[in-house]
Amino acid sequence: MSDWFYSDPQFQQQGPLSAQALVALCREGRVDGQTLVWREGLPGWLPLAQVAAELGLVVVAAGPVPASPAAATAGRIPGIAARAPGAGGGSGSSRTAVWVIVGAAIFVFGIAVLGILAAIAIPAYHDYRMRAQVAQAVVAGQALQPAVEAWSQANGTCPRNGDGDIGAAESYAGPAVASIEVGPIDDVDGECGILVWLADQPSGLKDKYLQWALDTDGQWHVSSDLARRHLPAALRDALE
Repeated sequence: MSDWFYSDPQFQQQGPLSAQALVALCREGRVDGQTLVWREGLPGWLPLAQVAAELGLVVVAAGPVPASPAAATAGRIPGIAARAPGAGGGSGSSRTAVWVIVGAAIFVFGIAVLGILAAIAIPAYHDYRMRAQVAQAVVAGQALQPAVEAWSQANGTCPRNGDGDIGAAESYAGPAVASIEVGPIDDVDGECGILVWLADQPSGLKDKYLQWALDTDGQWHVSSDLARRHLPAALRDALE
């Protein structure tokens, strides 16, 4: 069975771990239905709720809808249940018409509220997924920095994919990264670059990149064409 990974509240990838271990984390409350998870074979990172059945988890449904005030009081307040039609308070049909109008108004209001909540929640969740993926791409790119520095110091040149411990660009492909290119930066003399191309999941990240440049003084500088709101806070401050 494939190993599982999940994104913690700091958008850091955790894992690999077994399905049983992931279920245990859910039962302990350390992950929930909105936690992003991934395993080999999934199209991308998904909320845990969408794969709950595969893991043998049960999504608890919302509780029963409370009875309306009218239903709760009928038969308990003296005179309500036994009052005959026409014995004051208007006819039964009039009261029914009033309740129909009130119910329709509540229904329309509820639809409007749901529409407003959806308009806010859906884009916010999409941004959350994008930030989670970008955070994983940042980890992947920064993990190559020691190898690039070591090769540069030992050989006096900028390494490329395949040199030393640096793999082929496509070997770094995963749920968050399409590829990672390592080599000299064409338009900056003497600088080595780590260029991370992001995977197109969720939509909106295709052809987006993160790039770290190692200058001749041994300092790393980061650049990107991503929107600042999709970058981790620490990276926003360092972004050129």
